[in-house]
Amino acid sequence: MIHLVFDAVLHLALPATGSVQISQVLGRLGLRERGLAVAADADLDAEALARCAVAERDVTHAGVVLLSGPALLGGGMLGPADAECLRPGAADAVAAALAELGAGKARVVIDVRRQDRLMEHAHLHAVRHGSSVSFAEQFPQAQEPVLDWQELADRVAAVPGVAEVVLRPVETFRARPELLAADLVVLTGVVEPVVAPAVPVPPTFSARGVLVARALNEHVGPEEQALVREFVAENFPGPPAGNQFLRAQTRAAILAAYAALNRTLFRARLPDLPEDAYLDDAHTAALATSRE
Repeated sequence: MIHLVFDAVLHLALPATGSVQISQVLGRLGLRERGLAVAADADLDAEALARCAVAERDVTHAGVVLLSGPALLGGGMLGPADAECLRPGAADAVAAALAELGAGKARVVIDVRRQDRLMEHAHLHAVRHGSSVSFAEQFPQAQEPVLDWQELADRVAAVPGVAEVVLRPVETFRARPELLAADLVVLTGVVEPVVAPAVPVPPTFSARGVLVARALNEHVGPEEQALVREFVAENFPGPPAGNQFLRAQTRAAILAAYAALNRTLFRARLPDLPEDAYLDDAHTAALATSRE
C-alpha cells in the first residue's frame, strides 16, 4: 500500500554519497508491486532517467514515480565545475526531469556528506575511474566554503513542481548504509516496511594507494582500469571505515572554513540534529546513533 502525497520523488546523490549502492538495492526490493515506478541508474542523464520511469509507469499504472541518479544533480565529477557553487546544473536537471514526468508535486531528497569527506570520497571515485589528477587539482579551492548544501537545497526548492526538499546526512546511516535505500522508499509514501539487503561497499585505498593508483592511471587505458583497482585494493587497502588521506592540517582548515555554514545548515534544515554535527570527527560520529 502507498500513501499518495507526491506524484514523484527525485533522489539526488553524488557517487560520493553512495548512489551506486542505493541503485543496486532499489533494484532488489520488488517495488513495482508496491505501487512505485522506479528508475535508478548512475549512467543516464536526467531526461533519459525520467523517460525510463514514464515507460515503467505506463506499464504498471504506478501512483508514484521514483527517480534516483547523480545526473539529477547535473552530472559530471565533483571538482572544478563546483568552484563557485555546489552542482550548478542541479536545478536545470530537476526541472528537465519533472517536465519529462509531467509531475506537479514532487519531493526531492538530497543526500549530504560533510564537505572534507565528500571531497575525499569524490577524489577516490575519480581515481578509481582512471583519473591521475591530484586532490589539489580536482579541488583547487578546497578551503573555500562553496560546497553549500543549504544553498543547493534552496535552489532546487525554487524549481516549479518541487513541493518539498529533504536533506539526509549519510553519516546517520553509517552503521547500515543499505537503509539509505529503504528510507528512500518510505519517503515515497510506501506504508509497508521494506527490508533492504546488505550491499558490498567498494574497497578503499590507503593514502599511498591513492598515489599509486594515480601514477598507474597515467599509463593504462579504460579497459585496464579494473586491473588497477584490484591491484591497489589488494596491496594498498584503506581503513574499513572509509578512505581518509587528507593531512590533519588540511582537514582542520576545511572544517574551520565550513563551520559557520554547517551550523546554519543544521539549524535551518536539520533542526532535530545537533548544529555542531559537522564540526569534527567526534561530533560527526555521533550522528550514527541518531537512527537507533
